[in-house]
Parts: sequence; structure tokens; C-alpha cells
Amino acid sequence: MVRARCVLACVLALAGALWPEAGPVAAAEGLTVAAAASLQPVFGELVRRFEAAGEPRVTLVLGASGSLAQQMRHGAPYDLFASADARWVRGLADDGLIDPTSLHTYALGRLALVVRPPVPLPPGEAPLDARALALLKAPQVRVVALANPAHAPYGAAAEQALRRAGLWRALAPKRVYGENVRQALRFLESGNAEAALVAVSLLADARWPWRSVQPILHAPIPQTLGIARGSPRAAAARRFTALLATPVGQALLIRHGYEVALHPPRSGL
Repeated sequence: MVRARCVLACVLALAGALWPEAGPVAAAEGLTVAAAASLQPVFGELVRRFEAAGEPRVTLVLGASGSLAQQMRHGAPYDLFASADARWVRGLADDGLIDPTSLHTYALGRLALVVRPPVPLPPGEAPLDARALALLKAPQVRVVALANPAHAPYGAAAEQALRRAGLWRALAPKRVYGENVRQALRFLESGNAEAALVAVSLLADARWPWRSVQPILHAPIPQTLGIARGSPRAAAARRFTALLATPVGQALLIRHGYEVALHPPRSGL
């Protein structure tokens, strides 16, 4: 028991180092869900509904998908991993850490550009194309924030969009990276950036002007989850996951800008 507590302490210390915002991890009781930071608005509501129905308490750990995957590789006791990019979940499944039969892509994420006035967005509501993104070269845009492309799927999508728009090198002096997409948005909210490329899911109640980015400018952002192999709380994890397919779950996804999957979850989810 002492050795187990020491292992858990090391895992939590590593989680804090790799992901500063990671919350406490429950190893013995309740359900522990690791989720991409962009999923917080949806999963936060799902947790409230899950617990209100008399289900086990849920500890929601938010972070960049790549960082959460790395924490699982180092033994973090997560029962369910919801990534903003399928590759992180599939990689864990390939390595035997996620039950491959539990893999499910349930929605597609969308990238957006949000700005602080007086930085203007083009008129209209159509998604921004490569030409429109050139506004980031304007002198009033001193800093452009995005999540770290190395481990944050929306950061990778932002890099792809800027490269396809021919802006990646031109914006090198302006780019600043957040550890995750929420931190990139906070750079803008705090006034430390005039523009940010972030997830549409974080902007439902945004104070600042924003527009989605044309999906053709970046690879799809598949929202994919999986249950940890051997989790003693796998049944509870499946019940939590099933909420995404309910009318409430689908409505939450749509309200927060996701494109919902057309196919239902696999059996058991």
C-alpha cells in the first residue's frame, strides 16, 4: 500500500510537470476522465448531469491531448481519455493502454480566429479563407497566440492553416504558444495577444469577435475517446461516454461548434 501511494505521488508530480492545470487524480474512488482542454464546456456539463443522476463522482482532468497521453504512458490512473485528435488515443490503444474496442470518434472540432478590437475581421459570416487570414500581418496585430502544435491538436491545425495560407514564416516574430488551446485564448483575454487561433468550442460565450477557419486549410480534428484497458471503472466510463449520444449530449456538441458524428458509438458505448 505504501509503495502504491508512492507510485501515485510520482504520477501526480509528473502530471503537474507535464500539464500545470491538471487537477487531482482519484485512483481509488470515482471516475477519472482526462479530456482535451477544448472539451471543457461540453464535458463539464456532462459531468454535472452524470453525477446528478446518482453516478460516481467524476474527476475531470483537462490538458493538451498529447500531454494527457504522455501522462497515461507514465501511469496516470485515468479511466477514460477524450482527445481532440484521434492519433493520441489510437497510439495508446496500439501500445495496450486503451481498450481498442472502446475507441469512438463522435465529433469533429473546428478552428477559429478570435481578435481583440480594433483588429477587424472581414465582413460577413463565412469561414475565413487563406486571403482573410492575411489580416494577421497587419501592424496592429503584434502577437498571435496558438496552442503548442507539438502536443495540442488545435495548435497543429492552426500551424497547418497558417502554412497553407503562406503566413507561417511571416508570422514567426508574432507567434506565441500556449501549453493548450485554453491558455492560448487566455493570452488574448488578458491583452497579451491581439489574435488567437483556438477551438470554436471555447467561444460560445466569447466577448471578442471571432470567425471559424475554412476546414480545407487544415486536417480534420476528430474528437476521439477510449477507455483505459483494465480500468475497474470501465462500466461507469461506458455510461459516461453514452451521454454523448443522447439528445442532450448531441445538443451540447452542436451548441459548442462541433460537427457531430453521423454514426452511433460502437456496442458498449
